[in-house]
Amino acid sequence: MDKYNQTSLQLFGNSSFDDLLSTKGIRKLSIRLNPRMMKSWNVKISNLTGSRILNVPAFMEKAPDEIKKALIEWALLPLCKFGKKKKKIQPLRSRLENIIHQYISSQLFVTQKTSTINPQSLQFKTKGNRYDLTKVFNKINSQYFENTIKAIVRWGSYASTTSYQTTKTDNNGSKFHLITIAGVYNHPDVPGFAIEAVMYHEMLHIKIPPYKKNGRNVIHGPEYKMAERKFQFYNEWHQWEKLYLFNLAKQMRSKHKRKF
Repeated sequence: MDKYNQTSLQLFGNSSFDDLLSTKGIRKLSIRLNPRMMKSWNVKISNLTGSRILNVPAFMEKAPDEIKKALIEWALLPLCKFGKKKKKIQPLRSRLENIIHQYISSQLFVTQKTSTINPQSLQFKTKGNRYDLTKVFNKINSQYFENTIKAIVRWGSYASTTSYQTTKTDNNGSKFHLITIAGVYNHPDVPGFAIEAVMYHEMLHIKIPPYKKNGRNVIHGPEYKMAERKFQFYNEWHQWEKLYLFNLAKQMRSKHKRKF
């Protein structure tokens, strides 16, 4: 399994960025915490010295070590725009970015204020190119959760690679769960076990929600990881994601560009 897969991150470490840079002997990279940044990050490189500045949201200072290590490794990747070198580096870059995006999404879920919304406006577009999310949800709910999970499901944006679960507030002040499945899973080549696995993963976040421990947000704690492995095709899903997920997203984006 990919060592950077977020479901296997060690969440009990919380070193500072400076500590990690010092431990690895990295001197040409510095970190700037930007309180105005929320969903993005970037790296700036000096043409004279080759030194790099990684700009990240301020809340990343409290991120687990493995998230910070993923950011540091991402910031140190060579900048290749063309050729074989780019093709060699791009899979790693994409995996790192997916991990970071997932963490940011989870933190926005924990910290942001819930917005008032009409649930009826979200109950559409559950039918995809091959799978109906409502049917997948009902199957997993019956098979693994004894039909106890209640949520609205929807597809994410086209070719997106991050699925997530959030809590919203309806017009009457009642809270409800919303599961968004990454748009890349709407590709017709996605196998059944993969769409069911990602649905199970997000539904499990409803049964075992994030919690705080020692001042830190724990998203995939020991109880969650143990429960996630009970999914029948857990290993097959992660192997499939590692081999095919980003290639499918790339194909979808390329097709979209040619269309327009």
